[in-house]
Amino acid sequence: MTEPEQRAAARATWAAGDFDAIAERIWGVGDDLIERVGVEAGDRVLDVACGTGHAAIPAAVAGGEDTGRDLHPAR
Repeated sequence: MTEPEQRAAARATWAAGDFDAIAERIWGVGDDLIERVGVEAGDRVLDVACGTGHAAIPAAVAGGEDTGRDLHPAR
């Protein structure tokens, strides 16, 4: 399988489920992560596979300059 085919398959897999329902159950994990890492104003944060922003949003609230990247275009 080529890389573009792998990406398309991964996108289809993530699009097939109800990730928002799962995200609601694990939302606090991002808050805990950002607190434990100690993100402060001005820190640069990259949230890879950010989904609904579990780490990116709390990082921004803490003052971090964050970027979220996800494979699925709707996220």
